[in-house]
Amino acid sequence: MLQVQKNIKGWGQVECYKMNKMMLAVIIIFYSFLFALYIGTMLARIIVKDPNKWIMPIIEFSLFDTTYSPNFEIAWFYHTVATLGCSSIYCFADFLIAGLIIDLTTQYTVLTETIKIQFKSTCSEKNKEPSYEDLKAFIGSVVSHHTSLIQLTTEVNSACADLLLITVMASLVTVSSAMYYATVVPMQSTAAVLSIFEMLAVITSMFVLSYFGTQLSTASQNVANACYELDFIGLDVRFQKSLLMIIMRCQRPAWLSVGGFTNLSIAVFTWMMRSTYSYFMILRKNQQVKDGTMQST
Repeated sequence: MLQVQKNIKGWGQVECYKMNKMMLAVIIIFYSFLFALYIGTMLARIIVKDPNKWIMPIIEFSLFDTTYSPNFEIAWFYHTVATLGCSSIYCFADFLIAGLIIDLTTQYTVLTETIKIQFKSTCSEKNKEPSYEDLKAFIGSVVSHHTSLIQLTTEVNSACADLLLITVMASLVTVSSAMYYATVVPMQSTAAVLSIFEMLAVITSMFVLSYFGTQLSTASQNVANACYELDFIGLDVRFQKSLLMIIMRCQRPAWLSVGGFTNLSIAVFTWMMRSTYSYFMILRKNQQVKDGTMQST
């Protein structure tokens, strides 16, 4: 609704569409890789006669023997459905949140441009010394728009805070586990390649969320910069105090919270990568201790 009412000139629309197209392209590449993997393993099952060379799409299936039909097909179907289901929930949740953040960022960009354009219109050549009533109407529209955005950001934050916490923790566990698994299997094996792909996909999605979270904060702070850059010298003191109130309110930038613990930003991504490396080293150390114990016995 705000997009229709306030963004008549289409500020930020091109950037918003570019970001949405980029995310759509990433989703298409991800699912194309998955489908190619599934089709390739099934074709290998049909062509290769040796059951010992049949490969599962993700990892080896240990519940029952898959070296003969229909066990292999059942395990293959389970891998396909389970992977598609889990990855779809994970990916679409991340890209939905990213889309909401992009739209909020665009709305703050719209407000920034609206402030500049409306102030120039109020102080046009035909009205070099605008009355306080004109300035009051200008301030009223800015405050109304800004308040609507703050309320919208609060609603999005309340809806996504818990989901972001689950996403961050799940990403941490997934990346550390995939990194560890890629180091214990042969590097040229299919399992190692899949683990590396899984790790890169999760890291990329988390970086996208963190980057857009930082962009949202920057866009909300630009509202204060737009107010400060107005030519308010010599205008009514009440108008200047109103601008000061808007600038003070913008000192608290808009953020999306990660479960109420911290704000979604590049700092969260950095913390996740450091924690991932720490957990990975713990797993490696435990494995080395187990290997040493087995060799000594």
